[in-house]
Amino acid sequence: MDEQLFDSPIVTKTNDFDGKTPINKSLTNLFIIITYIVYMVIASFVTLGISTNQEETTKDWITIDVEYDVLQEEDIYKVHIYGTVMNQTDKVIDLSQIYFDLFDDKDNLIQSYLYLAEDLKANQTTEIDVTFDATTFPDSIKFSSQIPIRQTLSNVLNVVVSSIAIFAFWTVNKKNYIENFKQSRKLGRSFFGLVLVGFILVYASNIVAQSIMSLFESPSTSLNESAIASMFTNNPLNLIALFLTLVVLTPIIEETVFRKGIYGLVEQRFGDVTAIIFSGLIFGFLHVAGWGDYINVFPYLAMGLSFSFIYYYSGKNIYVVIALHMLNNFIPYLTYFIDSIS
Repeated sequence: MDEQLFDSPIVTKTNDFDGKTPINKSLTNLFIIITYIVYMVIASFVTLGISTNQEETTKDWITIDVEYDVLQEEDIYKVHIYGTVMNQTDKVIDLSQIYFDLFDDKDNLIQSYLYLAEDLKANQTTEIDVTFDATTFPDSIKFSSQIPIRQTLSNVLNVVVSSIAIFAFWTVNKKNYIENFKQSRKLGRSFFGLVLVGFILVYASNIVAQSIMSLFESPSTSLNESAIASMFTNNPLNLIALFLTLVVLTPIIEETVFRKGIYGLVEQRFGDVTAIIFSGLIFGFLHVAGWGDYINVFPYLAMGLSFSFIYYYSGKNIYVVIALHMLNNFIPYLTYFIDSIS
């Protein structure tokens, strides 16, 4: 039995794909999800291939010559690493990631520390002097380095891969996109009213989520958010690529998948209430699953549930929730943008 929440005073709800059978609608939603999985697999392989090639190409670019001391202070061991890093190339290396891996007496990895060596001059030596805490005494420390792919190139590749994914979604979901666009035009000013209501709902629910997180004394910034912040540089091409990825392409992809695809499949079988909850939960958990900081799931759950509710409330108009998602992503983008150019 289809569960009803309450009728929207703004729009009259319409069914996706008017005239189409539930089987055809289910197949379309399933194809959207399959397309997304294929997109994620391809993106992962592309990233892995580029990373492997980068690692092989740059493995001899720098040499590390360091020593270390370990001093015990109460229950903490102070690890002091000092020495030099030499750029063996005839060009500046913008960034090198140097890993200090700590092992116990059985050669088990007990801790890793990442040191970022920036602006290594061509054919010159740079000093390293860093101290960090270890909870277990390290019997040995091994060093390794990696020169990551340039952030601008990585973000431009994200734009290309994401654009291909959206083209695939258009091929699979063309009928629904067109019908929802016609519905959006009929909404007129109500379209922006729905986006504003959704924006208020997202931020109100986020306040609740932050309050819950404070009870667990969890960090206010998730690893996903920290990773996004680290992508920003003052390179104009990089900032444009990030705008296209974060503010334009990602909302289109995620809303098509989570609202049209996942919501649509669940709603046909279990009703709208279950679809709102399920698609919102999946949205939230997938944003932290890759990082493992599950304690930071609450803001993403609040966001996902809000998006799903506004999708329902708008008459299941994909463009309303895409616009809401774009606005929601634009705020942090603008913050990071200003920080990167200041």
